[in-house]
Amino acid sequence: MRYKRDSGGNCTAMIPYYGPAALWIGRIAAQRPMNTSSDRIFTDARTAERCFFTEMECRTWLARLTLDWAPKPGFATCEPGGGVLMRGGRGPVKP
Repeated sequence: MRYKRDSGGNCTAMIPYYGPAALWIGRIAAQRPMNTSSDRIFTDARTAERCFFTEMECRTWLARLTLDWAPKPGFATCEPGGGVLMRGGRGPVKP
């Protein structure tokens, strides 16, 4: 399994191995204008999800990405892996 502090690791591989509670999940959806020789304005939009062992590593990854990419408010997050906001989660179960 490949893991780098500056870019994290693949969540699909890391969550089953380490468990979600041991990880921080970084997500970003952002865009930037493309440099084209056209009269039209084109936008390059991307999404990414990476896993980290610490909140600081996750926030550093997001800070580096937001230098070149402009996320809309709420679309660049670092969340604890064991939280209710995990992808596909439905939140706490009500009795």
